[in-house]
Amino acid sequence: MSTEQTTPAAAPSGPITLDQFVAEMDAEQAAPAVEEEDEAAAPNPDNAAPEGGDVEEEAPEVEAVAEEDEDAEIEEVEEPEAPIPDPPQSWSKEDREAWTELTPKAREVVLRREKDRDAAVSKAMQTASEVTKGLQVLAEQTQGIAHLATSEFERKWGKGEEGNIDWVKLAQLTRDDPYNYDYASTRAEFERERFELKQAQATASQQAELADRTFIAEQTKELQRIAPELLDPKEGKARREKVFSYLTDHGFAPELLKNISAVELKIAWKAARFDEMEAKAKQAATAPRRNPTAPPAKPVRPAGSGDVSPQRNLQGLSQRLSKSGKLDDFVALMDAEQAQAAAKAKRR
Repeated sequence: MSTEQTTPAAAPSGPITLDQFVAEMDAEQAAPAVEEEDEAAAPNPDNAAPEGGDVEEEAPEVEAVAEEDEDAEIEEVEEPEAPIPDPPQSWSKEDREAWTELTPKAREVVLRREKDRDAAVSKAMQTASEVTKGLQVLAEQTQGIAHLATSEFERKWGKGEEGNIDWVKLAQLTRDDPYNYDYASTRAEFERERFELKQAQATASQQAELADRTFIAEQTKELQRIAPELLDPKEGKARREKVFSYLTDHGFAPELLKNISAVELKIAWKAARFDEMEAKAKQAATAPRRNPTAPPAKPVRPAGSGDVSPQRNLQGLSQRLSKSGKLDDFVALMDAEQAQAAAKAKRR
C-alpha cells in the first residue's frame, strides 16, 4: 500500500509584490470560513433521529358509543305477570270465583279496604277487651267489699236474716230494765247495717253480671270470626254442649267454663272432634273388612275445585280421617268445616 506524500508548495523566490501579499492574506482568511461551513454541513449526532425510534403521532380519538336512533324500534321485554293474591278469607265461594275476574287495581282496592276493616275491627276488639277487663276488675273489687261487709256484719250480728239476736226477749228486757237495754236503738242500728250490707251485695252482683255479659258478647263476636260453626243456628248449641261435656270429662270445673274464651272454646272443639275421629278410626281399623280387594278410595279434592260440592267434600274428608286417623286429615276437615260455616254466615 503506497502512501501519497503531499509536497508543500514552493515558496516564491525573491521578494513578493504587494498584490501577492494581499492575495495570500485573503486566502488565509477564507480557509477558516470554509471549515465552519463544512462543520455546519456535517450531521450532528445529537440531533440525529434515533435508530428504530417511532415518531410520536397523536392517538386517534375513541369514538363514543353511538346512541340509538330515536326512530329505532325498542324491543319491549314483557315482564311476567304477578301472581293473583288470595281473596279475603271472609268471602263466600261465589265471591271467591269472581275474584279472578277483577282487575289488578280493583283487587288492590278490595284488599286495602279489607285490611283497613280488619284493623278497625281489631282496634274495636282491643278497646272492648280493655273495657271488659276494667269491668272485671271493678266486679272483683265490689265482690271484695261485699265479702268484707258480710264478714263484719255476721261477726257482730250473726248469720241469718235477723241475725242471732232474740228480738222478743230484747223487747221484754227493755220494758223491764230500760236503763240497761234499748230495743229501739239496737234494732235501728241492725236495720241500717243490714241495709248497707244488702246494697254492697247488690252492687257486687250487678257488676259481676255486667262484666259477664260484656265478656260473653265480646267472645261471641270473636267466636263468630274464628269458629262460626259453634254458633250455627241449628247445630251450634249442641256443639257447644259437646265441648263443655268434653272439658268437664277432662277435669275442668263447671264454674270455670262460663269464663272460657273464644280461642279456648275453638281449641277444645277441635280437640273433641279429633278425639272423636280418632276413636272412630281405631274402631274402623279393628273392624273386619267386608271386601279387602276393593279399590282404594279416590283422593278427595278440596272445596271449590271442580264440581265437588262443599258437603261432598266434607264427607270425603271425614271418611279419609276415619280411615287414617292422622292429624293432618283432621286439620283438613276442621278447616273445610270452618270455611263452609264462614260461607254460610257470609250469605246470611
